[in-house]
Amino acid sequence: MPPVKWYEKLETRLNESPRIVAIIVGIWLLINIAQAYFTELFHDEAYYWLYGQHLDWGYFEHAPMIGLLIRAGSVLFSGEWGVRMFPVFMGSATLVLTWKMTDQKNPAFFFTLIFSMVMVHVGGFLAVPDAPYIFFSALFLFQYRRFLRDSSLTNTLLLAIVVTMLIYSKYHGIMVLFFTLLSNFKLLKNWRFWLIVAISTVLFIPHLHWLVENDFGTFRYHLLQRPKGHFPFETFLNYLLGQVLFAGPLMGIPVILGAILYKTENEFERTLKFVFVGITGILLLFSINSWIEANWAAGAYIPGMILAYQYLERSAKGKRWVWRLAVPGLFLFVFLRIYLAFNIVPELRQFRREFHGWDEWAQEIAALAHGNPVVFTDTYQLPSKYAFYTGGNVTHALNTFTYHTNSFDLWGGEAAVQGKTVLFVSNTAVNGCDSLVTRYGDKFYYRTEENFQVFRNLRIEPVSVPETWKRGGTFRMSVRIYNEYDHPVKLDGNQDTPIYLTSLFYVGKKFSRFDKNTQRLAGEILPGEYMAAYVDITMPDKPGKYRYILTLMYEWYYASSNGSWMEVEVE
Repeated sequence: MPPVKWYEKLETRLNESPRIVAIIVGIWLLINIAQAYFTELFHDEAYYWLYGQHLDWGYFEHAPMIGLLIRAGSVLFSGEWGVRMFPVFMGSATLVLTWKMTDQKNPAFFFTLIFSMVMVHVGGFLAVPDAPYIFFSALFLFQYRRFLRDSSLTNTLLLAIVVTMLIYSKYHGIMVLFFTLLSNFKLLKNWRFWLIVAISTVLFIPHLHWLVENDFGTFRYHLLQRPKGHFPFETFLNYLLGQVLFAGPLMGIPVILGAILYKTENEFERTLKFVFVGITGILLLFSINSWIEANWAAGAYIPGMILAYQYLERSAKGKRWVWRLAVPGLFLFVFLRIYLAFNIVPELRQFRREFHGWDEWAQEIAALAHGNPVVFTDTYQLPSKYAFYTGGNVTHALNTFTYHTNSFDLWGGEAAVQGKTVLFVSNTAVNGCDSLVTRYGDKFYYRTEENFQVFRNLRIEPVSVPETWKRGGTFRMSVRIYNEYDHPVKLDGNQDTPIYLTSLFYVGKKFSRFDKNTQRLAGEILPGEYMAAYVDITMPDKPGKYRYILTLMYEWYYASSNGSWMEVEVE
């Protein structure tokens, strides 16, 4: 008889306790409460905190659940803990739900496996949309298994509510539902399935109305404006590496292989395999030519955990490798968690700058602002961090054509800065700006601007476009500048900051050239009316395919995003 391995003895000893699951989850909850309390907000968390300050049925990037959770937590507690409170409890509840969907034979091995995964540590305390998404994915699968065993009216109604909450958490939840249906077409013949569809659709109407009111901007951004790769298969390889890292880093390959190799034994496990393989597979397919974030596959994490555990726990070789990798992985995660909270290695901040020092940075910016609003350009993260760490000081994001639309464009924040004296801040060099270097070595550029003007809702439409774009040639393009505000707009309202009509050429993402109109714009445009103008264009010297855009410009920076990108070919 072969000798008993050290980890087998450890498993036996831990599993002898009837309360081992409750003890482990309780300790995990306390660790994440401490982590949430002592760790500064990541950039996107601060942005989602602003979601909670602007409660709505939707946001430009996401469904509304994370905003509601953060608002509820912030009402109860201040600071980082208030922001993260509900995601922390959801993270621990997700572990319990996931365990209950396994064979529940070896809790010591189960928790050793999942605590070796980045996704579990990151999802344990961060206030991001993936927190409710993963929780409601787990709750959906748990309730779906109950529905398969007993399709009573109570289980049907509960499943309908969970389905709604899943989609309100993140649109990617649709993939969980789709592959669940794909695994069990018999549902289509069950009237209770159609009752679930009807109830969840009715409950989702407020968000559908919000999408219509906002021209489905969320979907247009995610489907049409997401970045592409710079070289063939860059996005494909990035997605693959992201999945391995999120499931690991050390445990990534065993977990993914275990989930794939496990042979399902019942209808529910068949659903788990469909959801795991379906979500990771379809995103892998899309990643061939589109940028796919690693966390978009979060709906596959719970099925993957369960399937990997079921396979590796029954494999002597697989179990041995799990324990071998778990020990160094544990030390790695302990170090990273301490670093996130206390900045024990300041040099590492150059690798990822959003972890530390932003409360001090916000106070430095506030001192420069002298009580005036602060306008940040082409970033939604910096104004979010500034607002959170100054207790809600007035701030706004000026999004130009080099950036993308975000929720700042929907919240009407420009009214708070229009015509006011503001501090303009950029993290890239801007003409006429002073610079600020923080004690962490970060450099920002700023200038005080009186009577600041924002022109986001002025839309530029070309009237005359050349039939052919000849290299080195010139062309006078006539345009119309439409006023989509509900009030008149004076283009010469600030005599010290003239406004110009500008045209720019790009090759891919690389700037090629721009031309500035010799006559600055002046006059007033009434609501719903337009102003006729022109811009003299000098074509690029080199033939090829270019992206071309018209926009408005101050003498020192771009004023906003006013035109649409055009694909042109210079001959």
